[in-house]
Amino acid sequence: MDHKQLLVTGCGRSGTKYISLLLRMLGKDISHESGEVLGKDGIASWYLAADCDRAPFGPGSRGLAFEHIFHQVRHPLKVIPSMEDFRKDSWEFLSQWVAVSDDEPLTLRCAKLWCDWNELAESKSTWRYRIEALPEIFEEFCARLNVPADRSALQRVPTNINVRPKRFENLSWHLEMYNYERRSWHGTKLRQLLLALSGDQKRPSLTWAQLKALDSQVYQRVREKAYFYGYE
Repeated sequence: MDHKQLLVTGCGRSGTKYISLLLRMLGKDISHESGEVLGKDGIASWYLAADCDRAPFGPGSRGLAFEHIFHQVRHPLKVIPSMEDFRKDSWEFLSQWVAVSDDEPLTLRCAKLWCDWNELAESKSTWRYRIEALPEIFEEFCARLNVPADRSALQRVPTNINVRPKRFENLSWHLEMYNYERRSWHGTKLRQLLLALSGDQKRPSLTWAQLKALDSQVYQRVREKAYFYGYE
């Protein structure tokens, strides 16, 4: 059994890349699901809410034990539309643990997934927090991992790190990983310039009214789960 300090997991598109980079700024060797190598201190991966031998990206969870498992949640109206561009291999992976149907509208499928996958993470987590509330609970977050609460890290890592301009996606991806892995910030302004030049930063949106019109029962389930997590 390979023992690590931390797993951060939850539903996809809830900020695992952001939190992995923030933790690196705080001195922890935490890898992200997009990488090939497991960090010395652990990993941030939404896939590992499930107990799996392998994942579409990054390592599986078999043979791993974690001292802490943080369940990171993000507002469903932000996550659900963002999941609509999940790749086929991700849908095939998650269908091993949750019921999905290609016959359902994609938004409805993603809404159900937000509930189901977060419940998987709930079942194994030792602590949960809302990513939007991280500045308010930052001291506790750091204390649990025994790292100094360097609040400047919150300003240095952009919260929109997962927004990559489609026209320059490969260049932007390599740029951000090169800079953040080396704790270098020379490429930050260039990355923001690429976002501005691409003109395609607008993300899909969703309202409670739209979700309710799609399926009132799923809407109610998502609302109740969101309220349980602390969202109004």
